[in-house]
Amino acid sequence: MMMMSVSASSLQSQLNLMKTQTNETNFQKAQQTKGKTAMGKDSFMQLMLAQLANQNPLEPVDSTQQLAQQAQFTQVEELQKLNTALTKNSQASDAALYSGKKIEYTDSNGQKKAGLVDSISFGANSIGLNVNGNVVTPSQITKLYANSGQTVTQ
Repeated sequence: MMMMSVSASSLQSQLNLMKTQTNETNFQKAQQTKGKTAMGKDSFMQLMLAQLANQNPLEPVDSTQQLAQQAQFTQVEELQKLNTALTKNSQASDAALYSGKKIEYTDSNGQKKAGLVDSISFGANSIGLNVNGNVVTPSQITKLYANSGQTVTQ
């Protein structure tokens, strides 16, 4: 029987790589599902138009109900705008947290690396931290060094 020796650091790096890949996969699946299940302004408008088209001409919809539905439509639209603005604000806050700080991260090959975050790039749904010419996502970070030399482990 042949015995294999595996170091704890090798297992830890493989585990971190698997966690990163799982997080990215789950995020992508959630984004795909979100569009299919969320009722947006288009769906709401289609429902309202279908209701108007199929109403009984002898008993039309009350004008107060119609105004209430239009107000709901406006609320849905404004809430979507607010959600977009909050998401962008959250990304900017995350960027401020990492900007100019030293981090340790696990790259896509499972290697541990460290460096200073010299710039931040913003994507549609995430941020990219530029470290020594590499783009790192927040999910890849294993350590964040505070300015005083203290370490914050995620």
